[in-house]
Amino acid sequence: MDLSISIIIPVYNVEKYIRRCIESIMTQDIAGADVECIIVDDYTPDNSMTIAKEMIDAYQGSINFKLLRHEKNRGLSAARNTGVDHASGDYIFFIDSDDWIMPGCLQYFTEQLAEHPDVDLIIGNVLEAFTQKHYLRHLQAPRHIDDKTEFMRLMVQEKIYRQAWNKLIRKDVLTTHHIAFIEGIVYEDFPWSFELFLHVNSILLLPRITYQYEYVETSIVNTSHHSEKADRTVASFSIGVSRILELPLSGLQNTSNLQVDCILYLAEFLNKGIEILIHIPVQSETKKLFKSARMALLKHSLYSGRILLTMFLLLLFSPFCYLQKSRWFRHHYYIISQIVSRLSHTTDFLH
Repeated sequence: MDLSISIIIPVYNVEKYIRRCIESIMTQDIAGADVECIIVDDYTPDNSMTIAKEMIDAYQGSINFKLLRHEKNRGLSAARNTGVDHASGDYIFFIDSDDWIMPGCLQYFTEQLAEHPDVDLIIGNVLEAFTQKHYLRHLQAPRHIDDKTEFMRLMVQEKIYRQAWNKLIRKDVLTTHHIAFIEGIVYEDFPWSFELFLHVNSILLLPRITYQYEYVETSIVNTSHHSEKADRTVASFSIGVSRILELPLSGLQNTSNLQVDCILYLAEFLNKGIEILIHIPVQSETKKLFKSARMALLKHSLYSGRILLTMFLLLLFSPFCYLQKSRWFRHHYYIISQIVSRLSHTTDFLH
């Protein structure tokens, strides 16, 4: 089969990691596919691009490297969007520049695609370098799923990771449905992945480790409770939840209780926002965004007739939200939400 893949790598302040990332691509042994690698310089202030250019100048393989540059720093979302806009491949594959892909990764993906040519999204397994955790821990063999209810449920129950990387994505799904990353936010993957899963018709899960994720303690995702990052984190949660609630979710209404799982999925992000808000002051505009997202989720649950679930969402409102100050509540939030989920499922006949 004729196959073309566009690898997209955003680059910003990664001179410590960029060589390893690019080497992992250059050493791929791949047949039967045209591969381009688009490196987007997001106005990085360090030597990352110097290293990248030196490596590309010395490279003599079959992968076509393209270098793009932003005239100012615009963030990860914008860099990925720029890469997609300039991609010529039929399939998109995101890699973060502090991570790397395993030997044989691309060949493995293309072989699986040859066996399942109609699949829209192929997801490889991930090894977290710091913890040695596998992201698809219970997968023993490739699993093809063409039931949207099933793979949407796996996604919102976080049995499929929401990060954009290590996924081979049919490009026309992104372009036809105008699926892009929201610029200016962190945790950009969660609204993007929800929208992507909403529009794909089939997925393939792979058990083999194809990607290693580098846990960076100083990243904004891992320092969201610092005062200087609190505003951006809470705003990002709020914007992401609001964006998802604006999507055409009518097909999920009362579909094997998938809507319950979706609402609880969104509530978890707002609950994380509450945890920050009760400890760190944020700007009034951020509070306004959060209140708007919170009310939109409550209305969505109420209009769906999910009374028990709606009552659970009151934990996002004062005075109930101050339960977040209790360590017991924080440690048992997941268990409580699972109980609410099961009760909402078993009482579905009321709705």
